[in-house]
Amino acid sequence: MPSLSRSSFGIIRPYPMYTLRFILALFLVVAVLSPTATYGESAIEPTIRIGLLTALSGYAVQQGTECRQAFELAKGIYAPGDKLHGYRLEYSIGDAQRKAGPALSEFNKLATIQRVHLVVLDGSPVGMAVNPISLEREIPIIGVVGHHRFVSENDYAFRAWPAAQEEGRVMAQKLEQDGKKRIALLTTEDDWTLAIRNILLESFNQSDTAIVYDQQILGEEKDFSSYVARVRSKEPDAIFLNLVTGQPGVALKKMRELRVNTPVYGTYFTGRSDELKLAGQAAEGLLITEIDFPAEKLNSMAHEVGMREPIATAVSYNCYVAFAWTAEAIKRLSRGTKLTGPELRTALLEVHSLSVLGDTLQVKDREVSYPFVYKQVINGALVAQKSVSLR
Repeated sequence: MPSLSRSSFGIIRPYPMYTLRFILALFLVVAVLSPTATYGESAIEPTIRIGLLTALSGYAVQQGTECRQAFELAKGIYAPGDKLHGYRLEYSIGDAQRKAGPALSEFNKLATIQRVHLVVLDGSPVGMAVNPISLEREIPIIGVVGHHRFVSENDYAFRAWPAAQEEGRVMAQKLEQDGKKRIALLTTEDDWTLAIRNILLESFNQSDTAIVYDQQILGEEKDFSSYVARVRSKEPDAIFLNLVTGQPGVALKKMRELRVNTPVYGTYFTGRSDELKLAGQAAEGLLITEIDFPAEKLNSMAHEVGMREPIATAVSYNCYVAFAWTAEAIKRLSRGTKLTGPELRTALLEVHSLSVLGDTLQVKDREVSYPFVYKQVINGALVAQKSVSLR
């Protein structure tokens, strides 16, 4: 029986069958070409959804801001117009606060509401907290994470920061080369700094270097009077500040106030520009170990896109590296591949080197390898001393 239609005069007339076939064919064409048509994603331009999990508030907000700025700088360079090797890029950000609880909550939002395919994250407390969920949901994560178990506990974890074992050994080696035998160690209760502490203890147990003072401190602690007094009473020949952002500058100032003149060593956090500014003259002579990276190039690129302040730190550089790694992996996917966690993981595994800001970084066993350098504060400026090679 033919279909019926109503004329402008209200008379019901049959639709010819060829008209129905034409309408059906037109509907199918529109459905295929529509930007919202899906086979999971757009039929014309599939979408990749990337999340960034960093500190947008709390004690690590400055570090988080630098990570976000560098990540977005890389996004603009590798994915101009939010186009990334044939995929349309959608980007979401979560406030992890460098704490396990907020990190879990924000990661779940990214996974369930934003339905991200991959997450870049910053901080060992964040990476170690979300590791089990990443593995369970098969969501690859690229972590600016130093904790030594980050990669080994999760087949979907990829590291864009030196492992704590390597970094700790480099630090221990410098103390031994400088002939230090009595070390005072102040450590923040943080996954990364505790991992560094454990490596230092392990290294010194194999030598005649002793830890004469070993104190763990909460991340929010800002009063170092009692700690510095105890350090002074132990008469160390070196102090190692294994603290997170917001603490080293305060500790250095307190040492100067209490006339503790013992040589001070530290990590990336201790040598941050904001910590050195806070410490002032108290930072003179400080020696840190850090990855060797092209800070001037990163700052120059940031300036070119309108960023007024320098953003180059070890963390911001590695947030940039994490996006570069993502882009290189996406390039390896076949055009129109429906994105899944296993597909993305395989693509990430196929990346064996990265060209970043003129440098070539090697990638092996889901980790990027970095050169190290010693830096010392001389006349108020942090100056590179020499490259590092482990014995």
